[in-house]
Amino acid sequence: MFCPVCDGEFRSGIDRCPDCLVDLVETLPERPADEAWEVVRTEGTEHDAALVAGLLRSRGVRSKVYSLLYHQEPVTFGALGSVHVVVPASELEAATAILAEDFLGEPTAAPGEPAPP
Repeated sequence: MFCPVCDGEFRSGIDRCPDCLVDLVETLPERPADEAWEVVRTEGTEHDAALVAGLLRSRGVRSKVYSLLYHQEPVTFGALGSVHVVVPASELEAATAILAEDFLGEPTAAPGEPAPP
């Protein structure tokens, strides 16, 4: 069984993804191998970005956290303090709407910004 949101694989007997809170499926839908991902929000910590990604996944939007934090030094500013939440380009509009609805502030990254490599 697979989660259609995070692509996680689960043993038989499990019916829902504990992370995404969605029902599991027998097979994953086919997706392009070169699918483009774009930044939907930038946070200052991995914890905050994980919360945003979890919210999106709970609403059925695939998301990943891409951290640029440099953990060898206590630096949390500029490029060394960026943690991006990325979503597939095809789901960017839905993700932006969810964040606008559920967050008081505006996303800190411009929607549509290409995801880091």
